[in-house]
Amino acid sequence: MLFATLAVALVLITGLVAWYLPYRRDIRAAYQRLEELESRLVETPCGAVEYAERGDGQPLLLIHGNGGGFDQGLALGADLLGEAYRGIAPSRFGYLRSPLPDSADQPMQADAFACLLDELGVDRAVVIAWSAGGMSAAQLALRHPERVAGLVLVSTGIAPSDAEQDVWLPPAAALRTVFGSDFIYWLSTKAFRSLTQRMFVPRGYQLDAADEAVVADAFRTTLPIAPRAQGAVFDTLETITEPEREPSRYPLETLTVPTLVVTAEDDPSVRHDQVLTMVDRIPDAQLLSIPTGGHLMLGHRGIVTDSIRAFIEDAVRDEQPMVTH
Repeated sequence: MLFATLAVALVLITGLVAWYLPYRRDIRAAYQRLEELESRLVETPCGAVEYAERGDGQPLLLIHGNGGGFDQGLALGADLLGEAYRGIAPSRFGYLRSPLPDSADQPMQADAFACLLDELGVDRAVVIAWSAGGMSAAQLALRHPERVAGLVLVSTGIAPSDAEQDVWLPPAAALRTVFGSDFIYWLSTKAFRSLTQRMFVPRGYQLDAADEAVVADAFRTTLPIAPRAQGAVFDTLETITEPEREPSRYPLETLTVPTLVVTAEDDPSVRHDQVLTMVDRIPDAQLLSIPTGGHLMLGHRGIVTDSIRAFIEDAVRDEQPMVTH
């Protein structure tokens, strides 16, 4: 009996060591990557906001999704950035160095974006938001339309929907445990990749080598997770449910800015009927709906990028230079 117990313990220890060594390599690289990106922390009347910038020209406010931060915003906007664009990527509440205020909500987050634009001397920007970042982006357009030259919502569905929804949310304690530990989260993306990638990849979707690289990069931009834990828990429990809990905050029918909605019909994280309802409610909204590709638009990133670029050009064609201070 003792021999069997020792054998099991040895197997477990060996397994943990086998996983821990590559974890240490990956997590060191993740923290180093954050340092090399050289974000800035600015104090504004709305509180401290972390952000990073890349490029020159037309300002784009790049708003990351759940598990992200300024680095994810930069990564998601990389295909759009170049000499013609100035990418401004903030970390939302609770992510990296942006604190999570007491009683935080999406209108408050939108005001923080406006304060950041003030600090940077940007009068108007095209706002591009991914996934859970769409709620605060919509709030910015609703509360400060004069600051938004155009709004792009990618892989996001701003409820409420006319359809009944049964949303299951993990217990807060479980979320804090997973998101609060770099190792547990990293292990979940490696040892249990087939399960964790279901938030991005539809069931039955066959990944090719290019798709595998995109999924791996999506997980990479969420590491390290520990300094993002407050934001990730807040997004999961509060941000994505706020439009259902506080529908009066989302009068989408009153949006006055040009809007493009980009979605995949098989997105496992966003119901397609919910997206269609959202588009119907936004005046003159444009819709790019692709049949497959899931949350990450796998296999269609070229057409998505081209469509967003064309939308940006149309939205700002008659605009005066936006940086005036």
